[in-house]
Amino acid sequence: MTAKEKKENKRFTELCAIVKESNESLLKLLLPTIELIVNIENQLKELEKIPHYAVNPKNKNQSKITGAGKFYKDLSQMYDNKIRIIQKAISNCDSETQDSFDDWINSRL
Repeated sequence: MTAKEKKENKRFTELCAIVKESNESLLKLLLPTIELIVNIENQLKELEKIPHYAVNPKNKNQSKITGAGKFYKDLSQMYDNKIRIIQKAISNCDSETQDSFDDWINSRL
């Protein structure tokens, strides 16, 4: 196993542990999303090495975004959306669990 694969595996395990802490069945549902997050993180790291803007050599005040810059923007939006999915799933799962106080309140209604 290469260092890159170990790092990916570590991040995957880390994200799985966060979800598993909330709910085990939720982890099974979110595994594909977690795999996508790890892949997107790796692609973003690679794209950070490439210039995102091209400067006009004749007029230094003009610049335009490169294809890598557009791809980076799209990937970062996708990454944010996937993280939100996991965050909402965990918070919904946590809010569904009732404690004894909630049971007591419900019995009085």
